[in-house]
Amino acid sequence: MARIASVQTEPIYYDVRDRALNPYSPDFDAAQVIEQVRRPNVEKQCERLRQAGENRADLVVLTEGSEVMGNWCQASDRPEARAQVVCEIPGETTEAYGAIARQYSMHVVAGLHERVGDTYYNAAVLIGRDGQIIGKYHKVHLTQAERAGITCGSDYPVFDTDIGRVGILICYDWIYPESLASLACNGPDLVCFPTHGYGWTEDLGEVTAKCRAADHSVNVAMAMTPSKFGPGRSCIVNRAGQIVADAGYHRDCIIYADLDLRLQRYDKFFVDESISDLGGRLFVDRRPETYKILTMEQPPALEKHMAQEHVRRRHEPEQRLARAHAGWAYDAENDRIME
Repeated sequence: MARIASVQTEPIYYDVRDRALNPYSPDFDAAQVIEQVRRPNVEKQCERLRQAGENRADLVVLTEGSEVMGNWCQASDRPEARAQVVCEIPGETTEAYGAIARQYSMHVVAGLHERVGDTYYNAAVLIGRDGQIIGKYHKVHLTQAERAGITCGSDYPVFDTDIGRVGILICYDWIYPESLASLACNGPDLVCFPTHGYGWTEDLGEVTAKCRAADHSVNVAMAMTPSKFGPGRSCIVNRAGQIVADAGYHRDCIIYADLDLRLQRYDKFFVDESISDLGGRLFVDRRPETYKILTMEQPPALEKHMAQEHVRRRHEPEQRLARAHAGWAYDAENDRIME
């Protein structure tokens, strides 16, 4: 058995009106971003990791962007500013998480933003019991706002650990059934899911969590960033699609579930032990030759949607950057910060 933990905690917010934090302001000060935003948020996550360690967790999932550098990543037209505040992996943040993983001999999955040269990713890192990085995942499906300055990932890796095989998805990935279907083909026992969003609605979020787990016969551990008006609802779901731990509406908590990650999901309709594993049955019965339309770059439905002007405009690069500017109250036309 492995004790899985998901952390649900609000970030330490910052004042977007503080010009020292604004990458578009002439008063921008990277040291203030690090001291007021990144390090306090990392330390808050470290406190939760210590708490989970005291409760003998084997693997802890932290939220998406646990160091809260996402808005700086999106400021692609301020390359020097974002380069000063976004960490590399490995780096200062992973070293902090790794030290606690080593202290309590546990695994940590943490959502982070990553700088690789001039390229930026919405990433999640898997740290082993020894505090060393086992692997990392780059979010494949980015929102339009993210695409102003963040690069999409391109694959769905799975990593071997002593408690089972671990895969990762991040936030918007969850909305696409293809994401977990692709990841499931690599054979994870547990899918870790750092996220800022629970689902299109709260009830759909719960249904999606159950269905994603049951459809692919995988365990799921979701760590959701709550807010004053957000539902939270971080959860742990077993292979049968049953929620075995639910954080509800708490704005600062940790949930736990003891799971045998390698335990097969029994197929009650068959006695033959060769197909008693429902996950195995589903893979045996796949018809991949009929799924080719899923990988078409221009399927018929896309043409229909792109015929709508508002859809086309939403995907224009200047519209993406305009969203990043709006988040910082930046008037690009007049090169000024709006009051």
